[in-house]
Amino acid sequence: MKYGFSTLGCPAWSFDEILSRAKAYGFSGFEVRGIQGEMDLLKIPEFQPAAQAETLRKTADHGLEMMMLMTGCRFSSDDPAVRRANIDDAKANLDLAAAMNIDKIRVFGGVIPDGVTRDEAHAWIADSLREVCEHGQSVGVNPTIEAHDDFSDTHIVRDMLNLVGHPFLMVQWDIHHPFRKHGEAPATGWANIGERVVDTHFKDSFINPERKQGYEYCLMGEGDIPNRDALKLLIDGGYDGYLTLEWEKAWQDYLPEPTVGFPQYVEKMNTYLEELGAPIEVHA
Repeated sequence: MKYGFSTLGCPAWSFDEILSRAKAYGFSGFEVRGIQGEMDLLKIPEFQPAAQAETLRKTADHGLEMMMLMTGCRFSSDDPAVRRANIDDAKANLDLAAAMNIDKIRVFGGVIPDGVTRDEAHAWIADSLREVCEHGQSVGVNPTIEAHDDFSDTHIVRDMLNLVGHPFLMVQWDIHHPFRKHGEAPATGWANIGERVVDTHFKDSFINPERKQGYEYCLMGEGDIPNRDALKLLIDGGYDGYLTLEWEKAWQDYLPEPTVGFPQYVEKMNTYLEELGAPIEVHA
């Protein structure tokens, strides 16, 4: 297993700083969720056609991997035009990922609108995902649905995988939201979606009614999310992908700077993995 992070956690860093700090802190790769405030990945300067070769060279020279493009595409809107725009955006990001030698992108199911039944919304979400998967298969990039929004319950993610029925649809397992929002144990999540998990999101939090969300994010190990239990399931299940820190600094300004949160994450996860007797792929 390898350590990764989302660039959501370092919104002020340039691409070059992302590379240098990732290497220094012991990460092997990173997900791209915006760079220096530009959240539309298609507009990031380093990803423009004339810059792509140099971006790939610099990334490889640091011994790093861009392992996923983190889109905000959602398919739950009851407006067909909005869904079409999100489908087209997902396809454009699949094309960008293929050009950048990235093998997956993140998409969301989304939030079901008021006045719409789950079955109605799931039907058009599945149709949208199926179309995105067909395009992904044509360019060799997997769309990956995150356990998030109204899909933070992994039973619902499992049902959507079955409804879409496309082998190219994979899952990003966010350990935090199923537990915090639904009390779902990691063992339940792994049983529901483990066969399709190709990336993970780790973060920690504790209950705080004074926060809008009802909880407060914190350094790894300082909250009550059962991250160690999830790690054991991943190890026992033969998972060999990234253990990705989603440090939501771009959304939650109260969080410590990434210069604090990133190295602390690696240190704490090293401790967990050593306790579990798991091999650690050290960044060269």
